Amino acid sequence: RLKSNYYLVNKELKYKNFKDNSLLKEKIFFSLIEYLNYTHQIKKNYKYWNFLIGPWLIQLLHVLHDRWISIENNVSKNRNDLFTIICNLPHELIIPNEMFASKYFYYQDLWNHYIYGEIIKFKKQINYTISDQNFENLNEKFKKNFIDKSLKKKFFDILFNFSQMFYSEKKINKIIFSSDLHYKFQIKTLLNYKQFPIFLKNPPDYNSNKVNLDLRSEKIFFKTNNDFEKFISINLLKFLPKSILENYSLIQNNSSDFYKKFKSENYFIPQIEVCDQLKFFLSSQENAKKIIYQHGGVYGFIKFHFRELIEIQMSDYYLTFGWTKDNAQASLDEKEKEKIIDFFPVHLSKKKID
Repeated sequence: RLKSNYYLVNKELKYKNFKDNSLLKEKIFFSLIEYLNYTHQIKKNYKYWNFLIGPWLIQLLHVLHDRWISIENNVSKNRNDLFTIICNLPHELIIPNEMFASKYFYYQDLWNHYIYGEIIKFKKQINYTISDQNFENLNEKFKKNFIDKSLKKKFFDILFNFSQMFYSEKKINKIIFSSDLHYKFQIKTLLNYKQFPIFLKNPPDYNSNKVNLDLRSEKIFFKTNNDFEKFISINLLKFLPKSILENYSLIQNNSSDFYKKFKSENYFIPQIEVCDQLKFFLSSQENAKKIIYQHGGVYGFIKFHFRELIEIQMSDYYLTFGWTKDNAQASLDEKEKEKIIDFFPVHLSKKKID
């Protein structure tokens, strides 16, 4: 039994990891955009794709790099003593249907077994054999665990069905909230703009297409500087959620139809991890302003944080819990920093804060 050594042992290494993956995301992105535009016969720009898939891509790169280095640091000294079994997994089991589900997959043993297996096959440092096994479909497992059947959810779904009568396909609203926020703040803001309060619900489920292995066998071409980047170039399309590849047109049409009454000049986005159908709709509203509201803590307090970075880049305005652009990450350029607006946590607005 070998003792594993964790590689991120100091702040300098963490920053290098953060910086390298941020640069890699940008290096990959234009080639990925070109591939997706060609595959779907569309001409969407950087801003569209960055809002739609930017957060998914940067997080995936961090996860893959973590798995890659964990093998690299622990194999080189012991490669002659190592042997493993890699399960032959049907792609339908381990490719997420949606970007929204991807984060959940990263914590699953089955998905990590698949990733480690792909890295081991690529690096050819460890002897292995392939075994056929039956496993649970991770998409079905995700659906079981995350379906909200609460009374609160049912109430807001009923409210949505009623309140949409006050919205029209022809009207361009002033502001729409993309997901639930502090209800009092949300209702007050909508009433200020003379809009009937509405809480958007998720569209109905769609029939997912099967995994297209021909599309996923292609490479993403960019200048690679090391083996990890070569691995990404060859394998990235294998990891794409089906919503971006096989189900793209289906979701785009469904979301456009379902949300057709909710066109707006501004979208207030308290959480970027919304269902893919809603995210597709928000991306398609390219002339609308995206007002992204800080979600959770640590933002503005730490020197490098990929969620803070990508959320500011995606936004037209970025509302904080009370910090200014002076607290922004150094890797942001001045144009991006100008988006940052000193706001407040709306759920604490009536409480005394030290």
